[in-house]
Amino acid sequence: ILTMETTTPVPVRMKVQISYEIQLLSLFIRRQKDKRLVAAIELLSRVNKQSGPERRKYLKKRESYIEEGVHLVEIDLLRSYPRMPFDGELPACDYLVMVHDAYEGIECDVWPIKVRQALPVVPVPLLRPDAPVSLDIPDALRTAYERARYDLRIDYSRHAEPPLSAEDAAWAATLIAQQASEGTNR
Repeated sequence: ILTMETTTPVPVRMKVQISYEIQLLSLFIRRQKDKRLVAAIELLSRVNKQSGPERRKYLKKRESYIEEGVHLVEIDLLRSYPRMPFDGELPACDYLVMVHDAYEGIECDVWPIKVRQALPVVPVPLLRPDAPVSLDIPDALRTAYERARYDLRIDYSRHAEPPLSAEDAAWAATLIAQQASEGTNR
């Protein structure tokens, strides 16, 4: 005689597999009268950074900006994958922002940023005699976070990838707990 189990199965949380196009973010500043490209702001993605044809494609694009006299702001907020190449050794950092002023040849300003440091406000060079304009990266990131409702999408109980150092993980846990308690007090 066969008997049926009397327990009810428990659902397993999964994700539906879908294909999606990865969007790369570039912002261009052009001169109004002739649409000349003045500056490009590139937010690096894993596609730009991981080894392979897309990284090589981005590096060619980066080089063409410099060769064509286009100012370049490169924002790397990913701790994974190799950094974009520079001539010389970069200081240890978690994030990086580079501003290349086309009037400065191949030299550029680089902000090496540790996870506990605030993101900088950086100058975006324009055509002379116009002064650079400021790009407030913290404000732009805060606005994107709020508008996209990342507070509802990101599971802060999961460990960061790649893992943070023990000291940085403890700092992050304290920050998350503080934010959670402020959220419940509202």
